[in-house]
Amino acid sequence: MTGPVLEGEREPDEGHDLARIGTWLVALLAGLLVLGGAVWLVTTINDLRGVVQDRQTRLDRLNEQYRDLFEQAEQEGVKPTTVRPEDVDVPDPLPGPQGERGERGPAGVAGTPGVPGPAGPPGEDGRDGQDGESIVGPPGPPGPPGESITGPPGPAGRDGQDGARGADGESITGPPGPAGRDGQDGARGEPGPPGRDGKDGAPGEPGRGIDTVTCGDDGLWTIHYTDGTQSSTAGPCRAITTIPPADPIGD
Repeated sequence: MTGPVLEGEREPDEGHDLARIGTWLVALLAGLLVLGGAVWLVTTINDLRGVVQDRQTRLDRLNEQYRDLFEQAEQEGVKPTTVRPEDVDVPDPLPGPQGERGERGPAGVAGTPGVPGPAGPPGEDGRDGQDGESIVGPPGPPGPPGESITGPPGPAGRDGQDGARGADGESITGPPGPAGRDGQDGARGEPGPPGRDGKDGAPGEPGRGIDTVTCGDDGLWTIHYTDGTQSSTAGPCRAITTIPPADPIGD
């Protein structure tokens, strides 16, 4: 801990502070002078630029009038003895006043980081500060649980004495166990008595019967059914006599 600060020890610090304030004041005045000179210079340049721009406008107007008079004389058949308008040496126009600042463009690609510079010289030692107050902070969080390590088993101890006989235990019936698996199928038994007759079924649709049977001229049977349909079946239903061709007369 440092001792109490005496009144005489504060004088060097106060003088150092005064010198620092004077330096800041001088720097502030110098900055104001530089800023005022810059504003005056920019204003003067803008005024001169306006004068030069006005002269350039009048010169362009005179050149335009000269070109119109020269073309008018040629159209009327008069050959001017002066220099042609395109041969007049016109100085380049001066740049106009500076326009407004445009919008900022997109950020460029980051450059390659430069080589780190050398380390600077070590700074001077600072003044000793006042002793801080001793403040007890809140307790920290609990640490992680310790690791449980099981050591090797110890030697077997001696047998203990027999204890006294305990009281009779209570007989408790536990809950029933889970159902067992299904057993195997038994042997086939004898056939049982015949069952009762079942109920009569619903009546079926009317059947198709034969209405008539006729013998066709082609010797086939034609069967007509009761539902209006018919079919043919191979016969023959009659004898077909084949007449052999007669011999020619005169043979």
